Amino acid sequence: MSLPFREGLQPREPRFGVGESQRVWEYPYRGSLIGVNLGDIAAAPTEAIMCPTTPWLRLGGGAVERRIASVAGDKLFGTYNKKVIQLLTRMRSENTKEALEAAAQFSQFLTEETGMKIGKTPQEIRDDTLVATTMQDLEIVGEHVAICSGGSMPAPSGNLAEKGIRVVILTNVTPPGDRMTVEDMAQFTFSASIAANMTGADSLTVPAVGTGFAADAGVGLSLEESMAGFFKGATDYLDQSRDRNPLKRIDFNMYARPSGESASHVTEMLSSAGVLNFLAGKAQ
Repeated sequence: MSLPFREGLQPREPRFGVGESQRVWEYPYRGSLIGVNLGDIAAAPTEAIMCPTTPWLRLGGGAVERRIASVAGDKLFGTYNKKVIQLLTRMRSENTKEALEAAAQFSQFLTEETGMKIGKTPQEIRDDTLVATTMQDLEIVGEHVAICSGGSMPAPSGNLAEKGIRVVILTNVTPPGDRMTVEDMAQFTFSASIAANMTGADSLTVPAVGTGFAADAGVGLSLEESMAGFFKGATDYLDQSRDRNPLKRIDFNMYARPSGESASHVTEMLSSAGVLNFLAGKAQ
């Protein structure tokens, strides 16, 4: 069947300022758009970006997270991540009153540091947090929880706000087994989408997780596998959003120069990765 995708360079919205990073491909799905960005993720035309990290939301060794950290500034992995872990630990409490107080403080923290309008009750914040961080069970390490592979939490974006990126979604992408799988990438995308939606963001960009040093070390993914996992996670999120107000745009980011030629190449890659057949099946 013929899919209603749009291929080609799309102009950056004024709120994201000037920059080379652009969307080059999109597909409408359940009232939202799933697409592909090319360029520097630290300049992506989106309100939220996903940053690969560790079980304790610390800075990892990959190029993507170090690029994001270098632009966001010292607070991202020096203050914000610690605050998020502290509040997450309290939101996981079996004491409902304490958990909801922590959720209210988390909402206030995000509002004050990002300027976002959260628009959710403490109960909704806690519920979303439990879903976003329980791809697998959380571990208790010392006084604080450690998020297992696939869990996500939002944090303020620091200096990235100057480019219109208001939130950084910290996602633990440590492989739970011997190597990452397509399903792992789907979980990263699914949980990051829930965490981004929690903040009131309307758009999220997810980097091509697992294709850099992890792939070189033999535990990562090919670009096609990462892409296939992303589209599965994005559609899973939209399938399960039900009556909630979901993200309006979820994008996959590759570090490449945006051009008409590269936009056509993206379509070819989506075909070879089986994504076009996957989307065709979802549409039936």
